[in-house]
Amino acid sequence: MSEETVIGSENKGDCRVTVKPADALQVEVVTKSRDLFEPGIRKVVSEVVSQLGVEKVTVGVEDQGALDYVILARVEA
Repeated sequence: MSEETVIGSENKGDCRVTVKPADALQVEVVTKSRDLFEPGIRKVVSEVVSQLGVEKVTVGVEDQGALDYVILARVEA
């Protein structure tokens, strides 16, 4: 991966996922209810990235109320 990839939207019930090269795995989360949703979003992202065998990437998630399966699909794409 040599450049930034963005997928998703800012629509309600969706999320925008940005993936770009990095020196190590980093997960950045922006959500309206940080304390409530951030840990779950981080868990989903980390599990998907691990299953894909990716180690050196930054994954940014801008959450708009997306359910886990939406986040999972966006990260996989």
